[in-house]
Amino acid sequence: MKAPTNLKRDATRRFYQSHSREYADATIERALAHVLRDFCRRISSDGQVLDLGCGAGHDLSSIAGTGRVAIGLDYAEPIARIARSISTCPVVVADMRAIPFRDLAFDGVWASASLLHLPRRDLPTALSEIRRILRPNGRFFASVKAGSGEMHDKEGRFFALYDQDGWRRSLQEAGFVILSLESSESSLPNPLGARSERWLNSLATIA
Repeated sequence: MKAPTNLKRDATRRFYQSHSREYADATIERALAHVLRDFCRRISSDGQVLDLGCGAGHDLSSIAGTGRVAIGLDYAEPIARIARSISTCPVVVADMRAIPFRDLAFDGVWASASLLHLPRRDLPTALSEIRRILRPNGRFFASVKAGSGEMHDKEGRFFALYDQDGWRRSLQEAGFVILSLESSESSLPNPLGARSERWLNSLATIA
């Protein structure tokens, strides 16, 4: 299947292509490390986890370090190469709206600060793909920026923002059962300087 194209997504991909090394260095410290540990405990010890939008591979490496089978997916080849080097895990270059894995392939999907780069109209497609590749009782974690509307930041990256009710509704309409949905404040990984942001962190499973 040919991945869909979108000018907003392409502009974001160009940013990560041209700032891949700076981004890798900026994301060494992980604000969600404790959340990731809890997520992995919910996956069987021999389970398979997809890091969807894995970036430089720091979370991917942490997942693999727990003994789970970890596979990464990112949209930008330069940063995917870095992720392979950092994590020593397989990383595919693909679009979240056309995930190139078979049905029921994964016990968990970790999507930290990745789905927010999709236009809101494309979110249902990506959520449908995530649901398709998750096994029964699989776990799906996602973090998105809190707010409303869509925007480009000063670096040119595209973001879709969600309020808590809207994000909950999006997950439920896609067929997920929400296990937890919390807001938090943390720094957005940014090679050009971190800044404080409000985030929504959700954990869900298949209905």
